[in-house]
Amino acid sequence: AVAPTSKTTTVANVSYLDTNRERAIDFLNTLMESYNEDANEDKNEVAMKTEEFIKERLDTIRGELDMTEGELENYKKSNELVNLANDATDALTNINEYRKQQTELQTQINIVNGLISWMSKPANAMDVIPANLGINDANLNKMISDYNGYVLQRNRLLKSSSEEHTYVQRLTAQIEEMWPSIKASVEAIKEDLDMQKKSIDKQYNRFSGRIGSTPTQERVLNNFTRQQEIKAGLYLMLLEKREE
Repeated sequence: AVAPTSKTTTVANVSYLDTNRERAIDFLNTLMESYNEDANEDKNEVAMKTEEFIKERLDTIRGELDMTEGELENYKKSNELVNLANDATDALTNINEYRKQQTELQTQINIVNGLISWMSKPANAMDVIPANLGINDANLNKMISDYNGYVLQRNRLLKSSSEEHTYVQRLTAQIEEMWPSIKASVEAIKEDLDMQKKSIDKQYNRFSGRIGSTPTQERVLNNFTRQQEIKAGLYLMLLEKREE
């Protein structure tokens, strides 16, 4: 017979009537062992299913966490973000610096373009080349200085001699030889300045775009971070549950 010990407890009294005391005790002990085995089997089945589920979720979340961390890293790399909080300030500083460089380079380009245009006019041949224009090329400035020196010598001689004078002809030959070299040097400088300007423009546009895109980048970055935190928290919780 089975009867509760009271109305407020889950403990039960189990009794068994038998003419043999020892046989009755063995029966009750065997009954309890069977009951406990059944109860343990139920608990173990639930525990095993729970562990299996947790393991699957851990594997999935581990993969998702790795993916989220990878996406976060790739996003930072692709957008060149290190510290988004300071990114706009840094971008503004860089913009100001690149704008200054843009102005300096464009000034150089304008001067060089003007010099190329001037040297392209046949009427200016055998005349002194405009100098001290602020072109940052020591070799070109020296070539122009030497060239102008020859032109000035020739002009002085022509005041008292004809173009057929031997020294005048020698100076004329030197001037004619230097002219295309100087023009080619100016054009090469123009190409180099254009390349520098293009590079600076690219950097300027990149940082300029960064200021405009910072709020969007911040939202995306926060979303990645939030997903990472959620998955990491869930992962840790499941690890604790698995230990339990």
